[in-house]
Amino acid sequence: MTSWQTENCWRFVKMAKAKVKNLEATPARSVTRKAVHPQTDSGAVYKSGGLKSVHRLASALLKVKAIDKTTMREYDELCLAEVPHFDRETIVKIREDAKLSQNVFAHYLNTSTSTVQKWETGQNEPSGTAAKLLQIIQKHGIKVLA
Repeated sequence: MTSWQTENCWRFVKMAKAKVKNLEATPARSVTRKAVHPQTDSGAVYKSGGLKSVHRLASALLKVKAIDKTTMREYDELCLAEVPHFDRETIVKIREDAKLSQNVFAHYLNTSTSTVQKWETGQNEPSGTAAKLLQIIQKHGIKVLA
């Protein structure tokens, strides 16, 4: 890249960060917009459509090495929605809506029956991948994992 291109990329990064802060203050229409995250090739949920656009542009800048991975992580934090926390009643409702036993539900989530039992009694809470799978099942139904 030429120095002019690098300077313009950094100018874009500064403008994008300012726009992200403005978009965060604006209520989102929907937090369920999905797109493919260029770094992980998995579905990502953005806080808003505007933040999705900003994140895609930042990902393109990362790809051409105009920004580094540390800066990209900042964009991830600003743009990507967090995985929700599930209480025991919600987990039971998700499983019952899918019309599955705890054993079969655990099989779909690739976990043990005792883990599902602990979630449903409130002894433990799902985190990480399990919480993300529960979010997907809650939105799209169990058929998405079948």
